[in-house]
Amino acid sequence: MWTRYRKLCTQAHKNIQILIRVLEKPAGEIENQSAIQDAWDAVELDLRTRADTGYGFGARFVPEKVTAALGEALETAWKGLPGHQEARDQVIADLQTILDVCARRIDSVA
Repeated sequence: MWTRYRKLCTQAHKNIQILIRVLEKPAGEIENQSAIQDAWDAVELDLRTRADTGYGFGARFVPEKVTAALGEALETAWKGLPGHQEARDQVIADLQTILDVCARRIDSVA
């Protein structure tokens, strides 16, 4: 179980870093919107993964409500909807919090 958790933390950390880098690029470019969506797909998969089992039961890495809220805020940001800058900043702050938690469990050889 701990090996699985360390692997998930390592993978999530890597994917979240990629998403943050994409979010920090200038907004409005079609390529950037696509890159945000692709990066979010990878992060969302990590966040929805069961941290303690590979089965349909067990605790998710991040609660579903948090993942859904991040997804909604990201959609606001990449579509340039009203409040997109604030949504982007909040997503980055939330992702940074998850990164900080993951950083303590990184194990690139697990």
